Amino acid sequence: MLGAKNGQFGVTKNDKEIIKNEYQSITYDTTNQILLIERSKKYGVASLDGKIIVPAQYDQIDVTGVYLYAKDNQGTTVYNSNGTEANIDTNIAILNTSNEKYKIRINSEDGTKYGIIGKDGKQIIEEKYNYIEYLYDNYFIACDSNGKLGVIDDGENIKIKFDYNSIQKIEGMNLLQTIKNENNEIDIYTQDLKEIVALSNSSIEQYKEYIKIYNDDEVKYITKDGKEVKNTELLKNNKIFAIRNGKKWGFADANGNIVVECKYDDVTEVNDNGFAGIKKGGKWGVVNIKGEIIQEPIYSFKWENPSFIGKYYKTKE
Repeated sequence: MLGAKNGQFGVTKNDKEIIKNEYQSITYDTTNQILLIERSKKYGVASLDGKIIVPAQYDQIDVTGVYLYAKDNQGTTVYNSNGTEANIDTNIAILNTSNEKYKIRINSEDGTKYGIIGKDGKQIIEEKYNYIEYLYDNYFIACDSNGKLGVIDDGENIKIKFDYNSIQKIEGMNLLQTIKNENNEIDIYTQDLKEIVALSNSSIEQYKEYIKIYNDDEVKYITKDGKEVKNTELLKNNKIFAIRNGKKWGFADANGNIVVECKYDDVTEVNDNGFAGIKKGGKWGVVNIKGEIIQEPIYSFKWENPSFIGKYYKTKE
């Protein structure tokens, strides 16, 4: 437990003092599970049991990945997280990933370039990318020399072309979302990196079990496992379903008969409580499972996809 006395910090563990109150600051590094200590503007490192493993004699200590970079007027000394000196170039940094098989290796000698090594330290992919991030399995998001993102595997095979400005895993789903800024194109990929849909000038909405992606010409519904379906297939218990005519939205029944005229700027599907949102002029209202308006649009939200129970809405703030 971190404590202070007369403006000086120390650490106690099980009611026993393990680091005396003689430091101006003590910071916990969660990655390496060490304590960065400062005394009289000199920096060092302590272990969690209170042992000083790097003396507080350096002008600066930077923690990058698994190594500590201690700097003074003599230069830079690289330490392992246990306080022993590391036999590694000061321009090299190593980052752990969530997969123990892989580590990210960064070389800043001539610009900052990223590569991949194995847990045995052997090079898997040389440092030539502007950025690399572990994705899952044996896949990595990488940035090429043109600043475009793609996905490669550990054999450096290109699985998703380097065409994108953004690549991210959609939380709670086995899907990847990619974006091209120049035409606001959103592409959706399955977990095995097969493209499902690509729509320019599009928007995306995420729900618990599916996503909806649409532009002025098309609307696509994708399940969390990457299957493209119709909303009538996806929401089998519903009686009405969101439809669009041009840029306006309304509702139809499962046979395509219009229930609510397409006059709204946006709508949600009917939720488990039997209500759907309707948006017009920047404000939201509510219809019930029969398509009857129970609340004209009066609500303004900072978030998308509001959920209603009668005239009441669930807050996301």
